[in-house]
Formats: sequence, structure tokens, C-alpha cells
Amino acid sequence: MNKEKLEIIAVNILKKANLYDTENFGNPIAILMVISIILTCIRVMQECNKNKTKNNKIGSQSDEMTDLEGIGGEVAFCKLFNLYPDISIEVRNSKTDKGDAILNDFVIDVKTTKYRTGRLLAAPWKEPSVDLYALMIGEIDKGYSFKGFMAYSELTKQERLLDLGHGKGYAANQEELELDINNFKLEKSYKS
Repeated sequence: MNKEKLEIIAVNILKKANLYDTENFGNPIAILMVISIILTCIRVMQECNKNKTKNNKIGSQSDEMTDLEGIGGEVAFCKLFNLYPDISIEVRNSKTDKGDAILNDFVIDVKTTKYRTGRLLAAPWKEPSVDLYALMIGEIDKGYSFKGFMAYSELTKQERLLDLGHGKGYAANQEELELDINNFKLEKSYKS
């Protein structure tokens, strides 16, 4: 990711922050917040690259944009539900991944796509380690929308396997997602 792209993202986020400007320098709190989010994203990406972690993205976007958008969706989800995002910097795989957030004792894996009509997607090789999946739609410099939840047990049914051109994966349309987490019963919690 180049410096110009990071500057564009930071400027767009600051425009939407709706905070006061101090002279010609912008709001210091908003600037520090944007810098810390971007630096955290970059640090996670560097750690993954250092440990030769394979990015299992679906699509032609760069690994850096995949990571940045994924983290952006996770932070937006946490903000929406008044949760503290997991900003730990560690490489995770399908056996050590403990989800992106915990809400009402449900371990949640937040999935993000920039496509307005995008589907909730999950890899078939991933070990069961979450209770629910959540879908966020948007881009880091434009904002995100929450589209709903689906239980791991529902999303990973054999009949949901679909090939979207990058190999088979589980898929659900937005209309199938549940907006209210209270409509789920905890089958088996992966909360540790």
C-alpha cells in the first residue's frame, strides 16, 4: 500500500468524523485515532508477512487492502455494538482464531465486503471456532453498514457450498441474515 492511498483514506475518514478543526491542522484527537488505526493495520499486515501467513482472500484486491478493509469492518462492528475491538497483534490460523468480537456470550467472526449486494462468505476448511458470523458492507474511507448475523451451524451447511470463481465456499444472501442477536440460542460457546 502506498503513501498516497493511506493519505486519501485518512482524509476521507477525517471528513466524516464531524469534529472541529484547530486552525489548519484538523482535530488532533481524530488525527491520532486515524493514525493509530492505520498503524495497527500496517503492523498486523507486517506480522503476517513476516510469518509467511497466507492470505485466504477471495477477489483480486491486494493483500494489504483485504487486511485493511477486514480490520475496518471489525472496528466498525465493535463501535456499533459498543464493544472494544481486539487490536492484539498476533498471527492466527484456523486452529487458533478465537473470532473478532464477543457479544452476549457469542463469539463472532466479522466478515467484510465492499460490494453493496455482497454475500456472507466463509471458508470450508476453517475449524469451528465461532458461534456466529456477522456481515459488514462498505469501505474504510466511506464507512460500513451492518447487514446481520448467521449461526455457524446454519452457514456451514453442505447446501450452502458455492463456487464464486475462487473455489468453493459457504455463502448466504443478505436477506437470509438475522439482525437481532437475541433470536439465537447459544449451542456451544467458543468463548474462552
